[in-house]
Amino acid sequence: MDNGAEGSDGGNVPFAGNRIPASRIRPFAKNFITQYMKPANYGTDYYRFTLPTKVDQNQLTTRVDYSINDSNKIWFRYFLDDTPQVGPNGAGNSIDSNFVSSFPTRFQNYNLGYSKVFSPTLINDVRITYARSSFGVINDILKFSLKDLGLPVDLTNSPSDHGLTPQSVMAVTGHLSINIGAPTRDIMPTTHIADTLTWMKGKHQFAFGAEVYKNRVNEIQNWLTGATFHSTARPAASPRPICCSASSTPIARFRVLLAATADTAAFFAQDDIRVNTRLTLNVGVRWIRRACMFRRQPADGVRSGKAIAILPERAHGPAVSRR
Repeated sequence: MDNGAEGSDGGNVPFAGNRIPASRIRPFAKNFITQYMKPANYGTDYYRFTLPTKVDQNQLTTRVDYSINDSNKIWFRYFLDDTPQVGPNGAGNSIDSNFVSSFPTRFQNYNLGYSKVFSPTLINDVRITYARSSFGVINDILKFSLKDLGLPVDLTNSPSDHGLTPQSVMAVTGHLSINIGAPTRDIMPTTHIADTLTWMKGKHQFAFGAEVYKNRVNEIQNWLTGATFHSTARPAASPRPICCSASSTPIARFRVLLAATADTAAFFAQDDIRVNTRLTLNVGVRWIRRACMFRRQPADGVRSGKAIAILPERAHGPAVSRR
């Protein structure tokens, strides 16, 4: 990561005191050394730290029942399961104890029910359920960024929805690899509506009904939107142990996976026949229609900068400013 040739005279002569002069260190490398190399050397294991893990779980549940009269009853139930987590992510050396990510995980469930009693033998029941699951990876504790180090990275193709930050990867062959994972956000809403009419006649209990499911899976992922930087490493005997290869120009990509859908409509009819006190027969038919669709965004933002669904179209162009 220095600016000159090997050694003090351009050959294999060691630098004075085996230290590269500050004038030979590129600005981005100096920033990296200042921010990460010094803390790394405080550890008992070179470039490695034991990363903390934290899991909390908070739950809330409530239900309300209301009787309008003897023939009309309504109820509502809500359930929340919030499980914020912090832990290691990605594949690389943990050169700082803050090389962890947040894993926000939340599940919510809403239920609304209405029962109409037409007579003691004829009852209609309607239920509406909405469930929402959201989870992902957020690098809000350590925001390692090649752009912040001073490298010319263009973040145009990096979505910032839901607190997402660019993913940057740095590797020095034979020494270290920094990759804290791709920030990701998944949102999965599901709606279920069911209506059932029950009619009791003698030994028979007839049920007729319809159901509608509407499922969605939306995902946004910043995959290498903050660029990758790879450097070669010389053998240990070389007076210059770390240098940049010509191929170390950052390359940025992005991937957005969105809008997987699964819709279902169903109609059913069944009869519970009470033959005697010990035997009940159930006979029924069910008709189901499913409609599924999955749309996947191309993975390379250099070739395609167009996102779909909740992301606006972004301009095409190189992801990295080249000099």
